[in-house]
Amino acid sequence: MTTGGLGRKGGILLFVGVLSEPVSNPHDPHGAGQQAATTRAVVQALRKAGHQVEVVNLNELLKRRLQGPLPWDVVFNLFVGRQRRADQLLGVTLLEWAGIPYTGSPPPAHLVAIHKHLAKALWKQAGLPTPAFQVWTPGGEADLTALPYPAIVKPAAEGSG
Repeated sequence: MTTGGLGRKGGILLFVGVLSEPVSNPHDPHGAGQQAATTRAVVQALRKAGHQVEVVNLNELLKRRLQGPLPWDVVFNLFVGRQRRADQLLGVTLLEWAGIPYTGSPPPAHLVAIHKHLAKALWKQAGLPTPAFQVWTPGGEADLTALPYPAIVKPAAEGSG
């Protein structure tokens, strides 16, 4: 149940990670700082635009939803998770399940987007231009001559890092 926009000046909930404060992840040592800076910048921009903003974590959001209707017009989704590949998908799935209007992509789009090789395969199948790519598996042989340089190497699954 994504929302069409933030047109009226109502209350906005800024939905962030599982904990109140961003937590460090040994696989993403800068992630907590980036999340905190992004949260501050989004809060400032929304307030400057005249919106009332409250920052709430997943635990608090679910607790309040179980107590009754939420007082916010929309959830501005900044949930990235920290522990598992499916954390981003879990956040939007819970919002969708609870019938809470939110910004961003619905669960099926998140599922494809966090698996880059699936997204690229779908783009290619649809005839959309996309650079050549390979999927390497741990212990597998990489054909370094098959792709033009410069090349970008990213994990097949996870966020944009």
